[in-house]
Amino acid sequence: MNETEQRIIDVLDEQSFKLTAKENGKLRYPFLQPGIPYKNTLWDWDSFFTVEGMSAVLKLKPNTEKKESLARAAMGNVLNFLDMQEDDGFIPCMVRSDVENDDYATRPRANNAHKPVLSRHALKAFELYDECGLPKNYLSDFPIEKLEKYLEYYYKNQFNEQSGLFVYADDVFLGADNNPTVFGRLPHSSADVFLNSLMVAEFKAMTELAKIFNRDAKLWENRHDALKNAMNELMWDEKDCFYYSQDVNVKTHITEYFNHGLPAFWKTTPLKIKMFSCYMPLCFGVADEKRAAAALDAFTESGLDCPYGVRTVSKYERAYNLEPSGNPSNWLGAVWTIANYFVFEAFLSNGRIEDARRIKEQTEAYLIKDLEKTGSLSESYHPDTGEKFLNNDFFSFNTLYACMVLKMQNL
Repeated sequence: MNETEQRIIDVLDEQSFKLTAKENGKLRYPFLQPGIPYKNTLWDWDSFFTVEGMSAVLKLKPNTEKKESLARAAMGNVLNFLDMQEDDGFIPCMVRSDVENDDYATRPRANNAHKPVLSRHALKAFELYDECGLPKNYLSDFPIEKLEKYLEYYYKNQFNEQSGLFVYADDVFLGADNNPTVFGRLPHSSADVFLNSLMVAEFKAMTELAKIFNRDAKLWENRHDALKNAMNELMWDEKDCFYYSQDVNVKTHITEYFNHGLPAFWKTTPLKIKMFSCYMPLCFGVADEKRAAAALDAFTESGLDCPYGVRTVSKYERAYNLEPSGNPSNWLGAVWTIANYFVFEAFLSNGRIEDARRIKEQTEAYLIKDLEKTGSLSESYHPDTGEKFLNNDFFSFNTLYACMVLKMQNL
């Protein structure tokens, strides 16, 4: 590692492992917190991608004790969420350990289920357990049927049969919180690229878990292939060379006199807003070689490219906005390390090594600037200046910088 890489990795190594929390309140197992601003809170995709990033930190700076701690926290994250599962399979997106009878992230206040990363999270925890040589009692004790029930909940409550795509139930707890293809729109209307990309990867992970636990792997493999095909059929735009989210509210309204002829035969209506998530299908094997090449060629002129990596929304979109906000967190143009990471992955996995290297270097530019100015890292950053937006002492997604360093080293 060069001097800048080493300095950032050293800080991640020193600070990110402080995110590991012991069992507390209704969280019966160890877990990971995103940072000081979110103490005593377990979040869904945040905790999974933090495990991914921290695992990379440990490959760059091996430490047996820290790795065992991470393995137990990763497994604990999953088991804590499965503890919160309701009778129909619903699992909330977040849990506050120190709040009794907490309805903050549950229905009817929040209707979106835990984002589809829980099977990948479990698979990663098993991998870490194996690497650490920890007891494999999870093979007999792990409640695999709860994971299956969680994904079946998605099919029963957040799946649109007409399109074969998954939708958000409402615009709360989206991950990219004010994503303009979902935020402010009708419930169950938005088949979002972000959500469906994660689900493709989730079905792939569930296929592997089914093999480990001697369950029906073919079911999940078929669902993976069906969703991948639906995304390529309906989300890919041949003219713009982008994957776009879709409005699924397409229905022929027949009256006594009108609309008895040609129906609305299209399954969805494109929501043509360029966002970082438009590149996520390239990370998870949805795009074939031709589509991937065309999409990556379109990146420079998309309005997503910026001096510090990737704008979360294109600067050419009317929704583009750089006001610091925490409720909801602003994903309308600010740079988030996880958005940079997805586009980095899109370039790297499709052979665009120098483009991937550039995004890695742009990411380290704002991280080192923040470290020099504040001594810590922040939640999001200004795309043109690299200045922090809000919530210092935030490590979570920033640990994914270690994945970038590691993957470039392993080329």
